[in-house]
Amino acid sequence: MRFHTKTGFGFLGLLASLALPAAASAQGPTCRADEGASVCLAPEKIADVNDCSTASAFSRESRELTRAPVTSVQTDTTEAKSQWEGPQLEINRREAAGIDEVHARGRDFLEREVRLLENLIRNMRADNADRPNYLLRLAETYFEYQLALNVDVRSFDEPIFQACNVKKDQQACAAARQGQKTAEERLEQARAATNRTYARLVQDHPDFPRMDEVLFKLAFGLDQMGEVETARQVYLRLIKDFPESRFIPSAYLSFAEFYFAENEASAALQFYSKVLEYPADRNPVYGYALYKTAWVHYNLQDFKAALQAFVDTIEFAEKNKDATDASNLARQARREMILPYSRVGSPNRALPFFKRYATDEDQAYQMLETLADLYFDTGQWTEAIATYHRLMAERPDSHSLCKWQTQITQATIPAKPKPEIVRELERMVGIYNKYIENPNRPAKELKECKGYTAGVLYQLATQWHVEAVGDPTKDSSGTQDRGTMESAASLYQLLVDSFPDMETLEFPNIGRDSWPSLYRVAYFQAELLWTMKDWERCGPAFDKVVRLDPNGEFTADAAYAAVMCYNNLYTAQWEARERETQGPEGEVAEAKGQYEPREMTELESRMEEVFKNYICVVGDDADDLAQIKYRRARIFYEANQHEKAAVLFRDIAFSHRNTEYAEYAANLYLDSLSILGTQREEPITACIIELEKNVQPMTEEFCSKASDRHRFDTLCPVLDRLECQVKRKRAELMQECGEYREAGLAYVEMFRDNIRRAPEDQCGAMDEILYNAAINFEAAYLIGQAVQVRQVLIDQYPESKLAQKAIYLIGANFHALAFYENAAVYYERFAKRYSGEIGQNCTDGERAEGRCPNAIEALKNATLFRLGLNQEEEALDNVKVFARAYGKSRPDDTVTVAYAMGQLYVRRNQPYMIIQYYRTFLRDYRRTMRPHEQVNANLHIARAFVSLDRGKDADTHYGEIIKLWNRGAAKAIADNPNMSDAEKMVAIRQILDATGEAKFREGEALYAAFRNIRFPALSGARTFAKVNEWATKNFAPFITRKQQALVKAEEKFNEIAGLRVELGDGVVLQTPPWQIAAAARSGMMYREFVDSFFNAPVPEEIERDPELYRIYLSTIEDPAAPLVETAKQRFLFCLNTATNVRWFNEWSTACEAELHQLDPRSFPMAAEIRGTPGYAYGTPGRPGAIELGLDDEGDIDATGGTSNESASAGEGT
Repeated sequence: MRFHTKTGFGFLGLLASLALPAAASAQGPTCRADEGASVCLAPEKIADVNDCSTASAFSRESRELTRAPVTSVQTDTTEAKSQWEGPQLEINRREAAGIDEVHARGRDFLEREVRLLENLIRNMRADNADRPNYLLRLAETYFEYQLALNVDVRSFDEPIFQACNVKKDQQACAAARQGQKTAEERLEQARAATNRTYARLVQDHPDFPRMDEVLFKLAFGLDQMGEVETARQVYLRLIKDFPESRFIPSAYLSFAEFYFAENEASAALQFYSKVLEYPADRNPVYGYALYKTAWVHYNLQDFKAALQAFVDTIEFAEKNKDATDASNLARQARREMILPYSRVGSPNRALPFFKRYATDEDQAYQMLETLADLYFDTGQWTEAIATYHRLMAERPDSHSLCKWQTQITQATIPAKPKPEIVRELERMVGIYNKYIENPNRPAKELKECKGYTAGVLYQLATQWHVEAVGDPTKDSSGTQDRGTMESAASLYQLLVDSFPDMETLEFPNIGRDSWPSLYRVAYFQAELLWTMKDWERCGPAFDKVVRLDPNGEFTADAAYAAVMCYNNLYTAQWEARERETQGPEGEVAEAKGQYEPREMTELESRMEEVFKNYICVVGDDADDLAQIKYRRARIFYEANQHEKAAVLFRDIAFSHRNTEYAEYAANLYLDSLSILGTQREEPITACIIELEKNVQPMTEEFCSKASDRHRFDTLCPVLDRLECQVKRKRAELMQECGEYREAGLAYVEMFRDNIRRAPEDQCGAMDEILYNAAINFEAAYLIGQAVQVRQVLIDQYPESKLAQKAIYLIGANFHALAFYENAAVYYERFAKRYSGEIGQNCTDGERAEGRCPNAIEALKNATLFRLGLNQEEEALDNVKVFARAYGKSRPDDTVTVAYAMGQLYVRRNQPYMIIQYYRTFLRDYRRTMRPHEQVNANLHIARAFVSLDRGKDADTHYGEIIKLWNRGAAKAIADNPNMSDAEKMVAIRQILDATGEAKFREGEALYAAFRNIRFPALSGARTFAKVNEWATKNFAPFITRKQQALVKAEEKFNEIAGLRVELGDGVVLQTPPWQIAAAARSGMMYREFVDSFFNAPVPEEIERDPELYRIYLSTIEDPAAPLVETAKQRFLFCLNTATNVRWFNEWSTACEAELHQLDPRSFPMAAEIRGTPGYAYGTPGRPGAIELGLDDEGDIDATGGTSNESASAGEGT
């Protein structure tokens, strides 16, 4: 926004800044023809500015009480328990020992068999050899009977659950429990009978061959009965008496298991190690002992050893698939190895490790997830986060994705600072959004994911909210930490944006009374922003609360809060912008096009609407009514909607005169009218008239009393000077409308009205007024008036910067009028006084319009004018001044001016002065002159020597020109970065033409040698014999010498055709004038050479005989024909080139005459009058090289350009 302080009002600053005439706008102002139709404040544009039909009421209660969310949030705070309590696998040592069991038979059948066997044994003699076998059979039958009774015991489990837990039937529950207790008693009796039978067998038959088996079964049964100590004694007897028994590993295992159960890890490890001493092929419990060893190491906190033991168990099971319980051991080891890995392994290496020991890839990822859950359950947050991230990266399409992210979020909360928690929550929402995109997700998982994600956001947001602001109902002020507030606000915003359907969700971890809604969350967020004094966001936030539920419990309060937020925001932005943009004199920086109307931003639109609603509802008695009105007007003003702004500012100025805003509003009312009338792309002239109309009423309202003038000490001076300022605006509008004469007269009138006033009372700077008047007279082609006004400016304000410009511009005016001596006087005056002004401070517009004072250009122009007026002394003085002022800083311009001075002697045709001046020029400027200036100086000296008939001296300087060409003079010009393309082209043409002239002079010398070879005379009678003798001795050598001279001269003239410079883009420069001359001279040599044939004497005998004479002529014409054709081609090239470049001179005329003489029918003489020599920037075709020699028969052979080449010579390239 643009704001003006009381010391720098917009309108005053705007008027003061318009010192020079403003450029016409793109569309132009509303000029005289349109004034009647234009209206300043169009009614249709401001009809709704005070429309109160949509206003809504609100509560104006105090905003001092900060409300915070009620935190009746219930969360599951039960501490997670580890599922790892010990080994998850127990082995049946009886089965592991290889003791087969028959399938349990019917209980009744077993009872009968027990009775039968007991009777048999009771009736047997003690020494009966079969008695031990019957005792063993009885013991095994008792064991089988245990199985049947165990089925009875377990059959009561489901009835007990149904009666006690489901149906809550106490009577049925007690009956079921009593039934199970009875069954358990019978089972215990059977177990005791089994053990007694085994003990009887041991006692009565100590030499029984299967005693080791009996001892093992007895010990096993005692273990089951809980008689652990007795069982240990039996196992010790087994180990002692039967060391080679297959039951020994199981016996040692029983001791290991005993100590393991007693938490005596070291003792247990010794016995497990003892078990492992027996090879696996003879040890059915080898794998189990290996498995239990891992757990012993774990209990000893030797986690690496534990992990290795689990790995060994897996490898054992995979290598010994037929071993006892191998697959189960491997499955449990894979599952339980995760526990020690969590203590010693790296999360980053877990997946490759698990892949080595898992059955497949899916199982490896299940193990990785179990590891992540274990990390989470044991509070290893960093490791848990890393592992869940790995799972998400590896399995982005998993149904568990949402669960993983929520676990990460929960792990982040206790482990990271709040900003990182917010980022993780944002990531959680992002994962949720990605998760729900998959149409194959189970509906239950989708619903749980959504509710849990939203619930986590709400819980944390409200928790941090209360933490920061406190709870007024509990007399808690909170931490008031800004960072915590920002984090809570971020979570509220994330919740609102991500879950607009909050009312449809379920939140299992939040009490139902505290379930969030979109309306409640939006209000909490707005309240938090209010507490943070974040006015820019709290206004729209309270707006949203009102829109969500116009009748909600917080809506009335939210409506008033929105007004307060926007008002506070306006104040904050005003103060910040005022400090940021205000210039040293209180003026506001302007940018092109900044006054065109624009659409309001969403924030501006909402602010204006809220302010309007407030104005409509509160009535005229509100203390802050003027402030709110003023700020609403400012919103229109800053959006460049100046029509509406003007209406509102005028109302404030006149309706609230006694408030501090009246003066501001009055000023900005005038400012708005000024912008409408002058600064828009389509200015409305009627608004300037509106300005004039309001000056008197506003002066009476604000400045009629002395007290008022003191009070409105800034506005009243503006009004006092406004009439003058408006006149200036009118003059500027005339200028923009193209009414330059009227604008000039208006400026002159303003000068006359103000010149007698004190400077502080004048309508702007008077030198500017005069300067603008002169520009308008100049634009109206009233050059005389422009010169007069500028002369007044120079006389009245000699120290003004604009007076400096005026001196130069008067010179330019006289220049335009062709008053060259007057122009030279002013140019010299400016250049000598202000030599440092070389256009560096000019605008692009001044340069484009020729109003950019430049001392260099002024002095150059003055020098040229003095030269043209033959004012040698003044010109020389300017050259000296130029050299002193710019010799070092502008060497190129200095050389140009010095060179131009020599042209005075060239025009006067003073050869001695030319030679003297340009020799001095070449000496003094040898280090700074450019190649074309060096070439041209040598050319003028050479020509001067030619005019003095001093050919040798002339050839010296022509030779210098050729040397410069050969050293790359043209290329040096083409590569010069300080010359424009046009300057380069002119300079290169000068070099080409000078070089062509120098080479032509060399060719002319050879041509003179060619002509000096005289035709041999024939003395005496022209007899056949004498003529033949003359032809052999005199004519043939003549022809040879003539031919050689022609070839040599032709080669030199052909060098002129080779003079060319390629500038790129197909542009090729040559020297047409000297190509024309060279081609003409070449053609003349061929024609003269042919004449030699026809000038030869004819023997009288042949001359008298017509037939012989005809034959004689044909013998001459046939060899001469090619030479004649070559001569014609050269002349034709000459003529075509002259025609192409419009360069007609004595050489082109000679070519035309020669062609006519050689072939009158094909080349009649032209009747039209030619123009003066001069050529365009076209480049003619290049003539073909000419070679002269002898053909196979010894005759002269001439080859040159073909007819096609001749034709192309007339085409520019």
